[in-house]
Amino acid sequence: MAVIKDVANKAGVSAGTVSKYLKDPDLVKEKNRINIENAIRELDYVPDILARSMRTGKTNILAIVAPDIINPFYAQVYDTLRLEALREGYSSILYTAKDDPAVYGTRLKNHILKMTDGVILCFPDEEYDPSSYTDKDTNAVNITWDINDRRYPSVAINVSEGMYMMASHLICKGYKKIGYISGRINSRISKAKFSGFQRAVTGNDLDFQNEWFSQGDYTLDTGYRCAEQILNRNNKPDALVCANDMLALGCLHYALENGIKVPNELAVSGFDDIAFARMSFPTLTSVRIPVDVLAREAIRLILKKGEANAHIAEPLTIIERSST
Repeated sequence: MAVIKDVANKAGVSAGTVSKYLKDPDLVKEKNRINIENAIRELDYVPDILARSMRTGKTNILAIVAPDIINPFYAQVYDTLRLEALREGYSSILYTAKDDPAVYGTRLKNHILKMTDGVILCFPDEEYDPSSYTDKDTNAVNITWDINDRRYPSVAINVSEGMYMMASHLICKGYKKIGYISGRINSRISKAKFSGFQRAVTGNDLDFQNEWFSQGDYTLDTGYRCAEQILNRNNKPDALVCANDMLALGCLHYALENGIKVPNELAVSGFDDIAFARMSFPTLTSVRIPVDVLAREAIRLILKKGEANAHIAEPLTIIERSST
């Protein structure tokens, strides 16, 4: 196995120049850089990351913590972060936290923070609140739905405002009997989304019936079950606002199976604008979260390429499709 000295001999430079190249290629003269790159390819040289991290105190690895990757939205967030990190010369490791908060806490404290140059926390909620396991010296960045969370440099979206926008949009289109399918309503993010919906409904003097509300996990199955529960009543809504796209897609599936015409008999909207929203039948109206912008800003903050204590709020937009 080739070592730095072998690369240096083949490239005709010193071992120190090779080390400098490995830390930052831009610090090396172009001629030497080309020779080093050719030598690395010919010798199939792989840097000893562990040894380098012991010398420099850096691993060039970022940890990304997400609730799960079963939800396509979180998978999209992770993949976009991963690509942004690669452009900056960093690898990334994904950790999921939702299944076992205790295991998450142990990993974060004893594992992730020691093995990486920073951690990006994606939409933490009660299920995996990081504050118990990190301190003020932790190089952490929050991608958050909570615009009031200022514990770390953060990129935020206002889910309450996004849901207010969607409900208001449907009201402007003439829908008066609007139901709501929620994630578990005892979670903070579900409460924030529902509060935005309520603000739009009450602000427009519309009546909201408790029988038009149902909740569960943020899954396809829950969307199907909740739609069945709400739409089998005598007093049916003419629109269903869903707290994420997975719930909405489950709702659309129920409507399709039961001959309910969308949007003629029932409008359906989602939240997140995952790729499947563009491919469903009918295509799904949704609140778009700018994942590419969130990822770019989060990587900039974790690498300290901007204001250290920045708190950036990104706007949400409504993407209207056939379901409304």
